[in-house]
Amino acid sequence: PEPFEADVVTCNYEGRLATTGELFDSAKFFQFGVGNREVIRGWDLAILGGGDMPPMKVGGTRAIRVPASLAYGSKGAGCRSSGGSTTCVIPPDADLDFTITLTKIKGM
Repeated sequence: PEPFEADVVTCNYEGRLATTGELFDSAKFFQFGVGNREVIRGWDLAILGGGDMPPMKVGGTRAIRVPASLAYGSKGAGCRSSGGSTTCVIPPDADLDFTITLTKIKGM
């Protein structure tokens, strides 16, 4: 089975900064509605497919590089200001590497 827009899916994933390989996030049993703007656009495309990339199937694993324009863009994420400087978990304009395993589509 493969997901469709608005399906609720469950995934395991790891996210790394493309430039350094530094792990910034990982989770098991992460659940979200595909195409509902609950995650970055690059994730929706990875799950639903696009262009020459087919949709994921339950049990499948996909390694993707998400360009900053489909991730957090020029704002970055997890940013904190202290003492006049700002540090971000995900820096502005950062490309991101994810390994995503689709484990479940709700109702299946």
